[in-house]
Amino acid sequence: MTATRRQTVFAGLDQPQAWPPTRGRARPQRLEAALDTLDGVGVTLKRRLAKLGLETIGDLLDHAPRRYETAADEVPIAELHAPIHWTRKSR
Repeated sequence: MTATRRQTVFAGLDQPQAWPPTRGRARPQRLEAALDTLDGVGVTLKRRLAKLGLETIGDLLDHAPRRYETAADEVPIAELHAPIHWTRKSR
């Protein structure tokens, strides 16, 4: 606390010059890591993924599957009724 600033509630200390990074912060350098740094990715799986052109974690996240089958038919929210169980899809 400085002489010109009064203590307010629980924030009695001056703010630090830089806040420590949070655990969930973005780490773009991790996207450049090789796939074998992931648990469960061994030599064989790495070789198979390399055939698809996947070499880094970023490549794996950007990969679009050849085909995609939805789990259920899409229905507008306005047409949903109470007894039906549904899942919301966001973009």
